[in-house]
Amino acid sequence: MAQPKALLTLKLLIDTKGKRVIFAETDKDCVDFLFHILSLPVATVISLLKKQQGIMGSLANLYESIENLNETYYIQPNHTKATLLKPTPPPNPGYSAPLMLLNHAPAPTHQKMFYKCRYNCSASYVSEDPKAVCPGCSSTMSRNMSYVAPQQEGSGEGGYVKGVVTYMVFDDLVVTPLSVTSSLTLLNRFNVEESALEEKVVNLGMDQAIKLLKASLQSKTVLTDVFLEDAVGCKPKVEETYAGSLD
Repeated sequence: MAQPKALLTLKLLIDTKGKRVIFAETDKDCVDFLFHILSLPVATVISLLKKQQGIMGSLANLYESIENLNETYYIQPNHTKATLLKPTPPPNPGYSAPLMLLNHAPAPTHQKMFYKCRYNCSASYVSEDPKAVCPGCSSTMSRNMSYVAPQQEGSGEGGYVKGVVTYMVFDDLVVTPLSVTSSLTLLNRFNVEESALEEKVVNLGMDQAIKLLKASLQSKTVLTDVFLEDAVGCKPKVEETYAGSLD
């Protein structure tokens, strides 16, 4: 099974005159990470961004309300505050970092155990509590059951997209397979001078990932907002958005 790179990278095509990123070339690992953002629970997003003033509106107040509740007095005994504050995102077997850059919930340290009754009665009951009583034969359900993980189907690459393709990520996060025709059409549409073009390779780590998540909720010029100043040392000057669609 292919393993993701330790560091995500993007090759930016920058319009230095217009002070904006036109698009980025990148690979499977980065696209998998971007698509993974859509699977993040709302509470995870709030937790990551709650220090950014004004970013989450009133949702941050809901998060803080749960944080401030006394778990013993107000939370149902079959739940904890972590159930809401630190939900576990959908699993992606065999593919963890850097796809899970934004996952703040720790991975489970052990597999949940299930139990059945000590005798082979005809009833098919299971329980998470080894002290539970079987409704079929009234014996204690203390016999441990062995868990068998499902076999992963497909090519074994993991993630969401195939790894034999180079992808284009536009400034507004539209993602398409790399196309020379599409890139030339985009340059022509916005009348970008060839002499103003510059390529820069940038890294996408945790700090950039948080900035990208924030910008994706606010902006149509995400790559420009996150990477331009560090890449070429100038602040964005965006008057119109490079739309990802070339229709």
